[in-house]
Amino acid sequence: MSGILMAFFYGIMVPSHLSIITSTSAMLMVIIGGAGTLFGPVLGAVLIVLLEHIISIYTPERWPLILGGVFIVSVLFLRGGFGSYLLRFWKKVILRYGSTNS
Repeated sequence: MSGILMAFFYGIMVPSHLSIITSTSAMLMVIIGGAGTLFGPVLGAVLIVLLEHIISIYTPERWPLILGGVFIVSVLFLRGGFGSYLLRFWKKVILRYGSTNS
């Protein structure tokens, strides 16, 4: 699905757009960011695109391996994704500092 959407974005259909990496990248963005919030998948997309860009500068052949490691760590330790933990943190900040009426 993401490969087809990339074809609409770029205006051309290339076989590499239908690769397994392209197809799973959208799913990884949702899993890493967290599916329970609205901004979680957006956060996951930003994180994956930035990681891909930065890592491919230093090790162009190995960025999928490092991305897989980030995915495994996020599945093991961040069960709800980054978005759910940021939402909890935001609620704590709002409860602590937002309810002070002076």
